Amino acid sequence: MPIIIGMNSIGTMISHARKKRRLTQQEAASRSKLSRAAFQNIEHNLANPSLSSLTHALSSVGLTISIQPDIDWGRLIKLGLPLALKSECPVEPSEDILIAALHEAVYWYLESPVSGFHPREIDALESLVLALSIGWPSAFRRCALEVPSLHRLLPTTVNGRHIKLYRLARSRLSTYL
Repeated sequence: MPIIIGMNSIGTMISHARKKRRLTQQEAASRSKLSRAAFQNIEHNLANPSLSSLTHALSSVGLTISIQPDIDWGRLIKLGLPLALKSECPVEPSEDILIAALHEAVYWYLESPVSGFHPREIDALESLVLALSIGWPSAFRRCALEVPSLHRLLPTTVNGRHIKLYRLARSRLSTYL
């Protein structure tokens, strides 16, 4: 399952994978055929590597790169709607696309200060996760396995906006599941 990440988190992901494999920066750099300094700069998000160098750095720690159509969060969250209509979606809706979008949403939500979110955006994300957990429990379990922090987007209390968006989320989720 692909993980959608921003450029600033690639180095963090490489560092985590390297440490998980118990490799030093020098060992990973040697495997990637990059200098230790170049590898270190990539890992610390200080470099703007070529695609070739990035691919070598990723493969040295067991990761791969895959270019996918961008998920447009402006479209997904616009006006508080949990998901874009199928006709507006740049890729064919599927459970994998939904999981990738949820992965990005969780990352986006957890990495940004909550104060930077409009309450409607938070309610939209919470309503989407609530609709998924109630309407498609097996899909929710699969998503939760692939997106470990997904449960953090379940609302602790449900308000009127959640209920309205929940209904909309259920109809939109049926496009994906």
